[in-house]
Amino acid sequence: MSRNTKSIGIAYEDQYLVNAELTTPTITSPTITSPTVTGETSTSPTITSPTISGAVVTGAQFKSSRATAITTTATLAIADAGGIFTVAQSSAYDIDLPSPTVGAGLRFLFQLVAPGAFNVTITVAGAAATFEGTIINDVTSVVPCTGATITFASGTAVLGDWVECISTATGKYFVRACTSAAGGVTIA
Repeated sequence: MSRNTKSIGIAYEDQYLVNAELTTPTITSPTITSPTVTGETSTSPTITSPTISGAVVTGAQFKSSRATAITTTATLAIADAGGIFTVAQSSAYDIDLPSPTVGAGLRFLFQLVAPGAFNVTITVAGAAATFEGTIINDVTSVVPCTGATITFASGTAVLGDWVECISTATGKYFVRACTSAAGGVTIA
């Protein structure tokens, strides 16, 4: 598991990479200490196509290097976790998050950059998870919420409203959201 600290404009938080899969990694100058080879004797062995299991990667940092605009229906994948997504209410559409089958650690941040007259919803593909969390409404109230649909409400959500979804277990996303207008972001 690697750790990366990032600022999201409100506070610092830690990010963790969990159950990641490296594809086509390059290992440079590995050192093999005290290998045990059973049934063979060699003073200059050649190892071809080794399988490495149980490896630990330390010191790696993972971060989102850019924001990705979402302006129409989108289905995100587990590989999109850690991303920052901008949202425009130029039409009504749904953003599907992946089912958090890997358990805790998936994180998605959505920021409204173009308010408009349409609802934009966030759900989990196949209704495979529940959202639980709090919404800070117009800085005067904190609303505890649970449900299957998060909505940037048409005509109510304002520029800069944001939603963060973090998987805390298989089948569950913790949500924290902030809106400058009461009812701008809802969970039902």
